[in-house]
Amino acid sequence: MYKLKTIAFWLQILILSFLPVSAQLDPVDANSPSDTNAQLENAIIVGYSLIAQPNGIVIQGVLEDGSVTQAMTTLSNFTIEEQYATQWNIYERSSITLSHDRKTLAFTATQDDINADLFLLDLVSGTNEQHQLSFPVGSTTRLIWSPHDTKLFIDLRASGQAFALLYDVGSQQTLYTFDELAFSPTWLRDSNQFVYNGNSNCTTICNSMADLYLVNIAANTNTALTTIDTDELGITDQLIKPPVVINDVVYEPSSEKIYFILAEVYDAGAPREVEMLASVDLDGNVAIEADLASLYPSSISILPLGMFYRPDDNAIYIISDVNDFLDGRYALRWSIIRYDLAGWLEIAYETVFTDILNSEIITDLAVSPDQNLIALGGTDHRDETGSVTVVQLSNGQEILKSATKDSVCNIYWSDDGHIVYGQSNSVTCTHLRQNRPFNRLIEHNISNNTTTTILDGQGDKTYFISIYPQTPTNYPPFEQVDSDTE
Repeated sequence: MYKLKTIAFWLQILILSFLPVSAQLDPVDANSPSDTNAQLENAIIVGYSLIAQPNGIVIQGVLEDGSVTQAMTTLSNFTIEEQYATQWNIYERSSITLSHDRKTLAFTATQDDINADLFLLDLVSGTNEQHQLSFPVGSTTRLIWSPHDTKLFIDLRASGQAFALLYDVGSQQTLYTFDELAFSPTWLRDSNQFVYNGNSNCTTICNSMADLYLVNIAANTNTALTTIDTDELGITDQLIKPPVVINDVVYEPSSEKIYFILAEVYDAGAPREVEMLASVDLDGNVAIEADLASLYPSSISILPLGMFYRPDDNAIYIISDVNDFLDGRYALRWSIIRYDLAGWLEIAYETVFTDILNSEIITDLAVSPDQNLIALGGTDHRDETGSVTVVQLSNGQEILKSATKDSVCNIYWSDDGHIVYGQSNSVTCTHLRQNRPFNRLIEHNISNNTTTTILDGQGDKTYFISIYPQTPTNYPPFEQVDSDTE
């Protein structure tokens, strides 16, 4: 069981340590910053860019026409706090997130390359708050807002250890510190409870490395929601390489169930036999919902990259790269798996590559604001080219499939008809590294297949955050959320 530490002790520790079209996406024009006030009178901001320049961090608004505002604020002598990925030898991402009400931008920044602090930028007034929590530089992997935007779950990695903080924005205090593995929090709609992925709760031989835990903030409790035991679930005989882990977690609000992927530890050299969609209710009742591996030949291994719930068809969608080891090949497929909560499992969309020399991996994904479309960014590691694909979720139809001259590092929606993506000239983008830096930001209009360069030549130090989340949260509109618990 995880221990919830006091604020004073752990702050000291932290201080120390659409119609089918196909074309090459070549941008045709660029936009330079113009007068902020004049633009904002008649335009809508659809996202924000953060650029790490020699004099500090410059934050600008990106407008719906693809132009950018003048600097909204500049943090002099600060640089964006980046998460260093040793295995790739590149700075892969930064912790930047927008509150659900779109009024506050949260990110981490550093001034001395040793410690990083939390910054909250009020996008209405332009005022900036620096919260001196002093994380070890490079340790912050994700910031996750509660539905009411009053709390932040701060996911940390430092010195080979994983831990997390629960931070109250109003009081500027750390409510909880988790001294063991705690990540991928899924907030319940009252902002008073959340579920996170942690170490196994099993005290015997369960063939499991992970369990889900439920935290009730008001009651000051942290309870194991699952005790994953492959014998009890009846899947031990199917295991090729135990143990199993929990990969993705999604909250379905109407039934108050938590859905998650339960799979063997991924091994790039062999298929996985156990790849299940499972669920647990808030009373801890675990059920296997569907066998994802049953959709594919035995030589296939699924690598889930994202999962979300779509209320329109009451279904869970799982986006995956799929490896095929048949006859020694390592070919890839892109798959969108759809699980209707009534019990129907199917492949809703798939792209099959002939072999690894002609394949791409999915680098990023984003669901449109109306939840009708999904955009997928891709990269070919041979020549660092890429692609943008847009698929209609209701029928699996490709409405856009276009090659790009560079890898697509990040992809977002700026409204239901426009996608925004970032590219880099110096690195090959990898699987879903959230908020990766890039040096070129591009907008694509799906209806007329035109492309516009928003930002260019920023030296791989540009970050972007859209006003729309990349995958649906399915919380009620902000003004409808009952805040009695807060």
